[in-house]
Amino acid sequence: MRPSDVVGSFFQELFAGLPDGDMSAVDRHMTPDVEVIVVGTTSPELLQVLPWSGKHVGPEAVKTFFRQQLGPNIEVLDFGTDELIEQDASAAQFGTQRIRARKTGNVIQAEYALRIKIRDGKIALFHLFENSYYVATAVRVAGAWEVETAEGRRTVPPRWERLT
Repeated sequence: MRPSDVVGSFFQELFAGLPDGDMSAVDRHMTPDVEVIVVGTTSPELLQVLPWSGKHVGPEAVKTFFRQQLGPNIEVLDFGTDELIEQDASAAQFGTQRIRARKTGNVIQAEYALRIKIRDGKIALFHLFENSYYVATAVRVAGAWEVETAEGRRTVPPRWERLT
């Protein structure tokens, strides 16, 4: 079975089951030692803004990630695929995701990349790279961000324009 077949089946079943908390797609399509990595950092600051970021190992941790961390905060409106590259048991998927922050109602659209490794017909590695700034703007409700770059120090206003 090609990586794209495994991933396609996983997403179809996952997104169908998410509204009811049905996580059977995880058991069916992921290995017992699966690693799901979101954004790829464990920065304490980022984890305060996007608490579902980081590494989730094993089916129970992955179910917790979808059911208790991501699900209550983010509604996936669209997870489109623009390109899929496969080599042996690995795949790279590129696309655009459209999400709504459940508490703020803010909707953003941003590109993503997904690195996938398949073992024994199941997902062993699911590494999502997304624009964490866009996602943070979706959950942001107030406050200015102070930034300093080579161009100098400046304040990012507390109100944002929709980035879609």
